[in-house]
Amino acid sequence: MSRVALSLLALALVGLAPPIFAESPTDDVLMRAMRDELERTTQQLRMEQAAPPYFVAYRIDEVETASTVASFGAIVESETTKNRTLVIEMRVGDANLDNTNFLSLRNWNTPTTRYQSLPLDNDYRELRRHIWLATDSIYKHALETLAKKRAALRNRRREEVPDFSAEEPHVWHAPRQKAKNLDIASMERMERTARDLSRLFTKMPAIHDSHVDALSANRRTRYLNSEGTSFVTQQTIAKVLALAQTQAPDGTILQDFEAFHARTWQQLPKPKAMADAVATMGSALATRREAEFVERYSGPILLQGQAAAELFAQAM
Repeated sequence: MSRVALSLLALALVGLAPPIFAESPTDDVLMRAMRDELERTTQQLRMEQAAPPYFVAYRIDEVETASTVASFGAIVESETTKNRTLVIEMRVGDANLDNTNFLSLRNWNTPTTRYQSLPLDNDYRELRRHIWLATDSIYKHALETLAKKRAALRNRRREEVPDFSAEEPHVWHAPRQKAKNLDIASMERMERTARDLSRLFTKMPAIHDSHVDALSANRRTRYLNSEGTSFVTQQTIAKVLALAQTQAPDGTILQDFEAFHARTWQQLPKPKAMADAVATMGSALATRREAEFVERYSGPILLQGQAAAELFAQAM
């Protein structure tokens, strides 16, 4: 039998072999493409005299977003977007020493994950092609990083701390839910809310600049790794953010904001409650504009409540 015939027979046998990653009844085109590419990667991806990957994880985030921005009662921006992002994590070597946890002066950026945009069409072959190309690219980069790490550690003593640990596989697939927060009616409510809240600042001459952002998003995440773990989650989020800015007579720029968060648009506070909070924030900002200038102070400060969280978030 010729060498070409043997190669064709081998490919045929691989195609007939049962999948090593069992499918779930909830699998869709994206999950099937991930499973099939993960099987091909674990079985076939390797270079001559180079170690194959010992751990591979795929994650696809599918995000649909509706957002609008209003300023002083007028809509200035409104759009809906949808995107798919593939995230690949790959480890080459073994659990004791792999391509992770390594930075060098010559190459400080050594990511162990790769982000890749995916087509929005549910084209099985095209999705697999994108996943395969991204996997091949990160594999070559992982081999290069592992070689540099081994060379850097060759003449150095180090503590034997493993780079990775094996875990028991876990499977959980959330039932698919229809996202009701991204329909046309919700977009109209978002625009109305942003317009009404931003209009409050027209009655505050001390506020020089302001805008209100309203956002509603639906995120579905699919995850699969070579240890057998897989999960599918779905999350929704709704947010309204009102920002205001003014300038004190001495030239100091003063800013403040009021934010509202919920799982869905329907769970946000009532329009009146949001309007009262935004009006209070705007009035407080206008009052700060007329406050006396505090002399420079060096000494201890006691922060409580939200102020402590704000300082930690902005400084750290």
